[in-house]
Amino acid sequence: MTSTTTLDETALVSFRINGALHEIEVSPTASLLDVLRDQLRLTATHMGCMTGHCGACTVMVDGQTAKSCLTLAAAMSGKSI
Repeated sequence: MTSTTTLDETALVSFRINGALHEIEVSPTASLLDVLRDQLRLTATHMGCMTGHCGACTVMVDGQTAKSCLTLAAAMSGKSI
C-alpha cells in the first residue's frame, strides 16, 4: 500500500476505513476530512472549525487520534482509519 503521484497531480492512496480497503485518487492538497466526506461519502466525520481547534473532525488513525481537517489524505496511504 503506497502512494504514487501521477503527472496530472493526483495521488493514488490505499487505506482501510473501518476495516474496508479503499483505493482512491486524491489531490495532493486534499484533507482527509474532504476525502472522507466528499469523495467517499462517509459523513459521520463532522466539519467544524477547519483549524483543528474544535475537534469535531477527529478520527482514529492507526489507533491514535488525528484531526482530519489538518491531515493530508495523501499521507494516509497504508494506514487504518
